[in-house]
Amino acid sequence: MFSNLLVLKSSPMSIEIGIVGATGIVGSEFILLLEERKLPVANLRLFASEKSDGRQIHLGDKSFVVEKLEKSKLKNLDYLFFCSSEEISKEFIPVAVANNICCIDNSAAFRLHRDVPLVVPEINSHALGNHKNIIANPNCSTIIALMALFPLHKRFGLSGFCVSTYQAVSGVGLSGIEALNQDIAGNFALSQDIFGEQILQNAISKIG
Repeated sequence: MFSNLLVLKSSPMSIEIGIVGATGIVGSEFILLLEERKLPVANLRLFASEKSDGRQIHLGDKSFVVEKLEKSKLKNLDYLFFCSSEEISKEFIPVAVANNICCIDNSAAFRLHRDVPLVVPEINSHALGNHKNIIANPNCSTIIALMALFPLHKRFGLSGFCVSTYQAVSGVGLSGIEALNQDIAGNFALSQDIFGEQILQNAISKIG
């Protein structure tokens, strides 16, 4: 999605980017993508919870210090990518928008808002032109399914589809991975807390 967003700002060679949830699974992967695709980032600010405050993360030959996420810090950025929880997005995105920051949200916080474009760039990148500084994306399963179904829809027309997904514990973040590791070690308390039951060698019905 990022390459499609470059056209929305007047100075793509001086883009200031922030990542909320920079030390989580999605945030860490996003940082790797920035390096892999060599995007023209003039400055990168990384935000996370207090426990990650001061941690250093390397991108290419540069090192960036993780900052504790605070509303007062959400200024002087072109784009802010939210790779955290729905609750965090609901609390902090309005602050960033008020400071004229374009927010791209990976959570479900704004997916069903009528005035927020829900975008898969390969399918409806034209919707980016109508954003009001908030852009949502579908969840990972939906994006993957739509990439295959959209060409069929264009050719034949689809009125609907039904999908069952089987997702990894990492879908809930680092805590899900730790819960599985704890199960393997014979300690099921964390797994019970996060999933409601043992997750090791198990599949559970859990939506939302």
